Amino acid sequence: MNSHLLLAGKTKIDSPFSPFNIFCENHRNRRLELLEALHRGKNPDRLECDRSQVSKDLELLMKADLVKKKGQTFYPSFFMVLAEETQFIPGIAREIAQGFFSPIQDWFSEIRNRLNHFSREKNQQGEALDLIVIGYYVMTRNRPVIDKSLGDIITTSPPERTGGQYFFQVIQTDYSEFLGRFRERGEQVGKYYSGLFGIQGGPEQRALPPLGFFPLYKQLGVARGKKLAREVLAAYRDFCSCGAKPPGDIIPFLENLLLLDSDKNPRVPFLTKTDEEFLDNLGQELGKKISLYFSGYSSSLLNTFYSLPASEYASFSEFYDWFYHLIVDNCLERLWEKGLLSFPDRGYQPFIIFREDPE
Repeated sequence: MNSHLLLAGKTKIDSPFSPFNIFCENHRNRRLELLEALHRGKNPDRLECDRSQVSKDLELLMKADLVKKKGQTFYPSFFMVLAEETQFIPGIAREIAQGFFSPIQDWFSEIRNRLNHFSREKNQQGEALDLIVIGYYVMTRNRPVIDKSLGDIITTSPPERTGGQYFFQVIQTDYSEFLGRFRERGEQVGKYYSGLFGIQGGPEQRALPPLGFFPLYKQLGVARGKKLAREVLAAYRDFCSCGAKPPGDIIPFLENLLLLDSDKNPRVPFLTKTDEEFLDNLGQELGKKISLYFSGYSSSLLNTFYSLPASEYASFSEFYDWFYHLIVDNCLERLWEKGLLSFPDRGYQPFIIFREDPE
């Protein structure tokens, strides 16, 4: 049975207390087994393994704020779900997803009409923008608008941990339906935000920015790698906006990052600040409408949370950060089944945003 580590927020990658270092290959399984034992309420002193190693692991996990102590008992400080605890999860996620699907279906013509006035580039297909608008701008980026409908039961800010400010979950399963397949990943590089929205995984996705920049950082160092990444994105921006041919030494990077098609034309949507404001406003308007429907499911969310053993030691916010993605998955699947939405061939949609005032 696979244990999947899910992260959301900002981590200090170089910190010894970041989850990347704590669960590196040499220690991953042993420390996950310890956390599973704590989740089941077992006393670490009674585990049948090297007690000195358990003590060291426990000390490290506590310093990383991934384990806490209540009285004489140790618990994980995040949401953990084991395989035997997931039986009813898909059904509940599908039920709540209907609260998303209904308003989006009702206002889908409005989305299409608004996008017809959007200053898209010639290479940008309407279906791809639909996925960005609904998946990223409505359900992900403007999620706080929807979260407000839940009132005081949700706090959206990730907890401060020694290794960063992030939500963390461990989900034990062999099935992707429990992981939240449609997720957003992105990174600010100077004035450019490189993002992906959609199904995670696959070698081609790992070549695209922002993930495709990490080999540059590793090869050249972070400072030089980011400088080259900014130059590449600036060349792509000029190519998209005015057709300026990229310098010859930049073209290989554009090809490796899959920003050009086989004929060396732009293949990834490039959004200006005006474009982003347009999509952001559309997302906020729709998010407010959807929140009226979503508020009716607060009791279902709470009942689901309290039915899982992790509710005895973890916060509702950490549960919600995971479960929300399952709801989004089911809503997007319904839109696809109804023929209202088309997924890109690779299952995800990359995009790049230019921001005059970078974060």
